[in-house]
Amino acid sequence: MDLRRTQSGGLKEADRINRRGQSSARYIMFEMIRSMLEIKHALIITLWITTIS
Repeated sequence: MDLRRTQSGGLKEADRINRRGQSSARYIMFEMIRSMLEIKHALIITLWITTIS
């Protein structure tokens, strides 16, 4: 995955992720990020449960 920045004159467009590169590498990166978000979500819920108990 590559971040692509396009600029025209003084305006800068927001960064976008394009689909260039190896599909297997994109899949692995996607799964790593998804896993990190799941762990973060589970930790937040665990902390919330311990504070209300």
